[in-house]
Amino acid sequence: MMLIDLYVVNKVRELEAERAQRASQRPQATPVVGPLASVAGRALRRIGEGLESWAAPPVPESDAAWLRAGRQNSTFRSREEGC
Repeated sequence: MMLIDLYVVNKVRELEAERAQRASQRPQATPVVGPLASVAGRALRRIGEGLESWAAPPVPESDAAWLRAGRQNSTFRSREEGC
């Protein structure tokens, strides 16, 4: 029983040493896709919002005041308001 334990301990040490050696040899890659995708997504969202606001029909001033008052009293928040 004691010989098996010594073998396992030595084998684990060897494997840890090999793993550490491989980890030190590999250059760490810098993340490119994630940050690039988030920047592109934000830009596309802003462009889409601008196109939607440009294409939306104008709201009469009497309705605009009513909409602003309703939005302030609402408990729901839109995606643009950071819900």
